[in-house]
Amino acid sequence: SGYVNAIYLDDFDQIENESWFFGRIKRQDAEFILKSDSNRTGSFLIRMCNGQNTNHIYSLSLRSEQKEIRHYKIMREMSTSNDQIKSCYFIYYSNSQQIKRFKSLNDLISYYKINKSGLSTTLTSVCSREVV
Repeated sequence: SGYVNAIYLDDFDQIENESWFFGRIKRQDAEFILKSDSNRTGSFLIRMCNGQNTNHIYSLSLRSEQKEIRHYKIMREMSTSNDQIKSCYFIYYSNSQQIKRFKSLNDLISYYKINKSGLSTTLTSVCSREVV
């Protein structure tokens, strides 16, 4: 017991110091922080999921209009090519929208800062950790 696939550790090492990564916080905690007056429409964070689905390991929590908080599943697809394991990320939509894949979470964030593409609003700023 306690075995963790090294792929997940590599992934975690790359993002654990990012300002937008809030680690393994609960959905309710993400909502509480995002509703704080120190955040605005478009404030966002990415958190680890507590579920068992290994493809859905992150969630994007986003503050929309009127302090409404939306949560989006970030899925990870793994593939192998020439004995190299590669992963890509995408936001899962329940309707069959065109899936846009990204090599990294930073690429995904950069894209959604410019394009709404199925989100309630574009990403404007990293969620403040200060609760006011």
